[in-house]
Amino acid sequence: MGVITALAAEVYVLKAEVMRLTIALESAGATSESALADAGRSERMQAWFNAEEGAFGRALLRPFTHPDTAPDVSARMERDR
Repeated sequence: MGVITALAAEVYVLKAEVMRLTIALESAGATSESALADAGRSERMQAWFNAEEGAFGRALLRPFTHPDTAPDVSARMERDR
């Protein structure tokens, strides 16, 4: 349950940060709701999603697809007894 709570907190913080930046950019006249929507549909955003999807998936699954290896030291453990 702790992991779920921690992840939920991260999502909340990230959503707040996106909203804070959106408000700041709109208040400064640097962007608008329609400009943000257009950016979300842009080729550049689609290219980013395509690249990020693969990188994120590989990073997320890396512990399962490439587990850490450790030397077999069991013989040394038996010898010390």
